[in-house]
Amino acid sequence: MLAYSFTVTWVIAKVVDLTLGLRLSREVETEGVDIRVHGEQAYDLDGHVHAPAADLATREHEVVASAEAALATDGPAPARD
Repeated sequence: MLAYSFTVTWVIAKVVDLTLGLRLSREVETEGVDIRVHGEQAYDLDGHVHAPAADLATREHEVVASAEAALATDGPAPARD
């Protein structure tokens, strides 16, 4: 059964490689798929905080503070059906 699975997987991979290709060009791989294909940097190796992540963290703190304030004054929200 293992040999059958390997063979079928290999045949499928070979067909995909010959028709669509399994790899990107060397230039895209060198520059980085995240930048060339997606237009953004996946990992910040310089240690900078990007604005979207900083804004998200600020918004998260605002939401938590608002929820805590609501619970402190009103008590828990009624259950919804």
